[in-house]
Amino acid sequence: MAFPTYRVAQELARCLEARGLKYAIGGSIALAYAAEPRSTKDVDINLFMTPDAGGEALTVLQGAGMDIDIEAALVLARERFDAIGYVHRVRIDLFFDSIPLHGLALARQRRRATRPLPPPMPESGRGGAASLA
Repeated sequence: MAFPTYRVAQELARCLEARGLKYAIGGSIALAYAAEPRSTKDVDINLFMTPDAGGEALTVLQGAGMDIDIEAALVLARERFDAIGYVHRVRIDLFFDSIPLHGLALARQRRRATRPLPPPMPESGRGGAASLA
């Protein structure tokens, strides 16, 4: 059974949204809501919180089906401000607050309602950030 990347992103976003956690889906998935969709094999999630405050978000994502060792992810996040998990075979790249630009991204975040997307195109493009709800 296939687990399309876009569907995984929507489910994770739904779970974060339900808990009122600040996040944004970025990269190719966000770009697809503003421009021509392209293929992607991962989901980029910006978590607008410090690694020390990230335990709740990681617990929510784990409850949504993400395979992640929360304690190990928090150790990595404190060192590098990122962590990695998986939903089935879809890689989930998580990014925590680390520089002022992250806060500016939250302030400029645009909400997009989820909608069916046309099939992604195989060529590369630049990523963006949008929250899926």
